[in-house]
Amino acid sequence: MGRVLIIMRHGEAAPAGSGMGDKGRFLTPHGLKQCQQVGATLRSMDIEPQHIISSDAMRTRQSIEEVLKGGDMAVTPCFTRNFYLKGLSQIVEEVAGLSEQIKIVMVVGHNPGWSDAIVTLTGAFKAMKPGETYVLSGGNGPWHSEINADGSWGIREVISP
Repeated sequence: MGRVLIIMRHGEAAPAGSGMGDKGRFLTPHGLKQCQQVGATLRSMDIEPQHIISSDAMRTRQSIEEVLKGGDMAVTPCFTRNFYLKGLSQIVEEVAGLSEQIKIVMVVGHNPGWSDAIVTLTGAFKAMKPGETYVLSGGNGPWHSEINADGSWGIREVISP
């Protein structure tokens, strides 16, 4: 099996200006369900991330929590402020140094950066909706080579909860 990169946009969040700063926005009840569905779908595909990296915003933290719940997964996520409203260059920075033993990585963040990452990695234009998750298939090389291979990733599955 080659490398698998799962790129998820956080679930549906409370609107901006709802009494908290952007980083503190929570998921709506629908957003919580979206993320549980993503986890259940990954589980049904027999895909469990070995490593998860997420933005440190509240809505992405909640998204990961619900994905893990929905998929009955026991992975400890890493949270980074580098993913907050960022894109592919930050994904590359975080993923390139991962061990070759890790085959499946999940990253959770925000648009427009995540949609731009899909375009660059796959060559296909995709505007990600909240909760949408792309399961990408790459080659067998080390992460630092694979993650920098623009246009070479295939879209294995799109989960649109």
